[in-house]
Amino acid sequence: MTCARLPLAFLLAALVAGTPACSNDTGSTPTGVSNSLAPYKAQLEAAMRTARVGNQGLALSEFMRLLSDPRFERIDAADRGRFAEMAAWSAMSNGKQDLAQLCIRVALAATPKAGNVWLTRVYIDMSQERLDDATDHLLQAARFADPSTGGLTIELRNADYLQYHLRDQPQRRLALLKALFNAPWKPDDLEPSRIWVQLAAMQVDAGLGKDVAATLARIDTPLELVELRSDKRFDAYIDRKDARYDPLQSLHRHQARVAAVIAKERPIDAMLSEYAAMLLLAGRDEEAVVFTQPMVDLTHRKEGAIALGDDWLSQLLAYRAWAQSWLGRNEQALDTLALAVQVAAKTDMHRDRLMDLAGLQTALGQGSAALATLAEAAPLSTADDTWQALARFNAARETGDAETAAAARAVLHAQRDAYPSHYLEVLLAEDRQDDAAAVLIGLLRSPHDRGIALTALQDYKRHPSLPGNAGADNTWRAVKQRADVQAEVARVGRIERYAMHGYYAAR
Repeated sequence: MTCARLPLAFLLAALVAGTPACSNDTGSTPTGVSNSLAPYKAQLEAAMRTARVGNQGLALSEFMRLLSDPRFERIDAADRGRFAEMAAWSAMSNGKQDLAQLCIRVALAATPKAGNVWLTRVYIDMSQERLDDATDHLLQAARFADPSTGGLTIELRNADYLQYHLRDQPQRRLALLKALFNAPWKPDDLEPSRIWVQLAAMQVDAGLGKDVAATLARIDTPLELVELRSDKRFDAYIDRKDARYDPLQSLHRHQARVAAVIAKERPIDAMLSEYAAMLLLAGRDEEAVVFTQPMVDLTHRKEGAIALGDDWLSQLLAYRAWAQSWLGRNEQALDTLALAVQVAAKTDMHRDRLMDLAGLQTALGQGSAALATLAEAAPLSTADDTWQALARFNAARETGDAETAAAARAVLHAQRDAYPSHYLEVLLAEDRQDDAAAVLIGLLRSPHDRGIALTALQDYKRHPSLPGNAGADNTWRAVKQRADVQAEVARVGRIERYAMHGYYAAR
């Protein structure tokens, strides 16, 4: 029997027969037995270290050899869970999702109340697009999250993707958001305010007004307050004259909070990224360039880049590039985004940075370069596919490649009900104002999409449009002024003017 097949047989047997953790024992190992297992456990710890330094192929080979050893069933339940969970990560990293599922089930059999192990199963489910399973397992991860070990640590983008998947299942979606809220979940030590706004909206729609105040108390970021102010569903719950709900004052408050953390703790994570984002919202672009200069310097020192963390370094570089572009330094912005792509090469953010670079290339009339950039970005989900299809559509139109543009458009049209905002961008680019207005009105009528649509429609400070974006930006402004769109806005919300930037810098 080959080494590759032996672990599968062992794991299946373990799942059918049940590991010792499933019996009535405590999962502890007698001292004498523990001592005799010490050399074996040392090998498992070595495999853990191999996985942590990124050599997942070698780690998986070692884990499969070691987990197939009968001694695995004799070690403590906590250790079985820990080692099997890392084996699952290694299997997933090597594209062996079925094996990863088997390993994580062994880990959960040993440690059924370990929130972090349930969360690993969520990531494995998501890698297979098993989103319903991922939702169920995220509920378990939230239930068993241990605050003493960091609590629930699912990344914002993954939680957001799962809750969006549930947009047509309001009861399940509400249950998931409530579980995240109660965990309590605070990714990167920052409140996920946009998700809390969606939870508050669902609570209002479901007649759970008694729960809304607690949800609103955890929302104090500028664009999320814009959403609360613009949506009439919240009129009974907020005082729009109160400074607490003033987005500009919230911008200053949030920036001060983040600055205080940076000054005290000198973090090297999301706090730096959040501060840069607030600078861009405030229109302090030159300050953003100066603030991010040390991150550029870090990329020239390997140890510095590792200390900062590649994900956040690439995001900070992207913010720097946007600031440079808005200052008219487009060649510098392209160079910065190319550096961000390089930094993110081995992270989950690589695709995002490629999309940022392709978007700027298209906006600057470099459609051929954008298509080459996009060729490196492999979609991981339907949402990624439509996002990349939109980027291909815009780039192909810029180059006059009608065939590629038509193929991308077909993808977006097929997904127009699931991802209407992506399809709206197609209609704006084609200056199809009647159709664009119809989609925008549909977004305003949707309980799920209304808040983001209203937020986008507000009057913000604007940067000049880049050449490749000017047509769509002009069409957006024309559609926004239409009587039918204005009537729907008046029915469900309002438009106000804010002395800051919004989601779309030139709109």
